[in-house]
Amino acid sequence: MSRTFQLLLEAPSATSVAAHLAFQRGVLGRLVPRLEGLGPRRLRLAVTEAPPPRLSAVPFVQSAAALFSVEAEDPAPFLEALAPAAREELGASVAGASVAGAWLVDAATPREAPLTWARGSQSPGVGLLSVFRKRRGLDRATFLQRWHGGHTPLTLEVHPVTAYHRCVIQKMLLPGSADLDGIVEERFAERADLVDPRRFYGGTWAMVPNAIRVARDIAGFLDVRAVRSWLVTERRIVEPAQAPLSQTSSA
Repeated sequence: MSRTFQLLLEAPSATSVAAHLAFQRGVLGRLVPRLEGLGPRRLRLAVTEAPPPRLSAVPFVQSAAALFSVEAEDPAPFLEALAPAAREELGASVAGASVAGAWLVDAATPREAPLTWARGSQSPGVGLLSVFRKRRGLDRATFLQRWHGGHTPLTLEVHPVTAYHRCVIQKMLLPGSADLDGIVEERFAERADLVDPRRFYGGTWAMVPNAIRVARDIAGFLDVRAVRSWLVTERRIVEPAQAPLSQTSSA
């Protein structure tokens, strides 16, 4: 039986244009083929490609990162492929990174863009990758209700997202993984849809009231200080021929 898990690789020292590019090339040229060779049912990658703007609608992490979303029967071979000894063979840009975590997740896709481009090539537009924890003192059931029943529809209403992938952390697969409760990937047709506050929040006149709505909503169920976000591009490397993720998950 296939399970869905996510693997986050970070390179905190990779903050320059050259370092981001070297990291991306190492991930795409060496790590992706290794993971693809393990025969996953689904394999997707969200990876940074350049330092994000410091002034934008979203406060981005400036360093490089890559998130692999995997569907396979056994996570163990994929975890072994990301072990330090295994990554030493993949070049300095990847070997110098660290595995921030690996988690078994319950995944859902409230909105998806149909695959109209070649698998493995860069998906159109840009992505927002965010990891977070629930607000302190909030029970898990309330957190999930606020997230799924409140924030998700608000996101789809306010932001011009073309795809929204939502993953609830079920358990850590590696000791020392970051203590997270959720991971979300959102995609946008154009870079300006994400970084320009006017476009991100629904237009010039709607920007301020929508920004207030979103900020209040987030503060109600997330530990705002623990939210970390990256500007990424996506690649669908392996996709099953049958139903999309949103039809195979109960999240």
